[in-house]
Amino acid sequence: MKKFILPVFIVMIGATSALASNVNKSSTKVPATGYVFRPAEAIKCVNAHVTCDTSGNVMCTADLGNGPEQLFQRINNTSCPNSLFVKP
Repeated sequence: MKKFILPVFIVMIGATSALASNVNKSSTKVPATGYVFRPAEAIKCVNAHVTCDTSGNVMCTADLGNGPEQLFQRINNTSCPNSLFVKP
């Protein structure tokens, strides 16, 4: 009986640890306001008033009158280089 319980206990601890580390990875997403990059305008980063995440798989988009456009994280009025992603 002891030979059976110890391996089961070790597997359960491993599964719990894996789940706990996976929860931490998903909580590192940071909400950010999305901006459309328009290089021809005076203010190149235009606020889309959409909240996105800084990490993910599907890019965040918004339609500000020119069709769907990719959203970026703003650094200043002329620089918004970081892509943003859809909130799950």
